[in-house]
Amino acid sequence: MCTVICPETIFASVISHVRELSFAPALGQSRRREEFLADFHVVARRTLAPAELAILRCHFITGSEVHSRKPAARRVARHLGKALAAAGLFPLRRYYTQRVCH
Repeated sequence: MCTVICPETIFASVISHVRELSFAPALGQSRRREEFLADFHVVARRTLAPAELAILRCHFITGSEVHSRKPAARRVARHLGKALAAAGLFPLRRYYTQRVCH
């Protein structure tokens, strides 16, 4: 069994967290939560083409995972999952425990 986490798993974990942050009221650490959402947005915009951003917005963030089995949606998950890991947004625990210098 491979010990490396696949990009789709990274993406699924992060997108689930993005949904929680987007729709839940901020209870403590609101500044850090806002920074996470902003970082996610920046990575997504830099990584994905406009059509892929539309897939991300329509099929993943809104929760319409019925379409997540389509090849284009899988490609978005794989591509963005790699970028999220490279940008330090995964694992989530590490992101939230890192010291932030402003």
